[in-house]
Amino acid sequence: MARTLLITGGANSGKARWAISYFESCDNVLYVTSNSDMDDDTKKRMDYSTQENYVNWTAVRHDGKPADIVDEEHNYYIYDGLPEYVLSLLGISSDEDMVSQEKIEEVTKQAIADINELIEKAEGVGGNLILITLEAGFSVNPFASGQKAFRECLSSVNQRIANVADEVYLSVSGIQMKIK
Repeated sequence: MARTLLITGGANSGKARWAISYFESCDNVLYVTSNSDMDDDTKKRMDYSTQENYVNWTAVRHDGKPADIVDEEHNYYIYDGLPEYVLSLLGISSDEDMVSQEKIEEVTKQAIADINELIEKAEGVGGNLILITLEAGFSVNPFASGQKAFRECLSSVNQRIANVADEVYLSVSGIQMKIK
């Protein structure tokens, strides 16, 4: 049965490490990041999983529509790019960029629709999916317009995705807690 999990937490709180560990003995895992370089710890965990459990991992960088990652080849997906995807939709190039409320609402709707499409597509091929995001509510209230827009948009997206996910985990200081 296909399942969707959301893991949220602060930066460098162990979210990716947990996601890789969750699928460490599963074969045909696709790890998708929107970062230009995957961190060494993430690569080491995948290599270890491959060597110890004889599983096949694929790691790719993807900047496009999230649902485009789903294929018939993989059974397990880790999408480590929700905050970056929201930021790309907002089109913010500076913290001081002014973003209208209409734009925030438009991007929020688009991001939610795109992530829901990813979830539906993964379920359609019987795939299990872990979405990794930042918990935007942990930060101080930003002063810059671009930061405020990003936080408002990502917070709304996170809440909607948490509502539809089968399980939700919070990662704090390398410890993950199931909250749904």
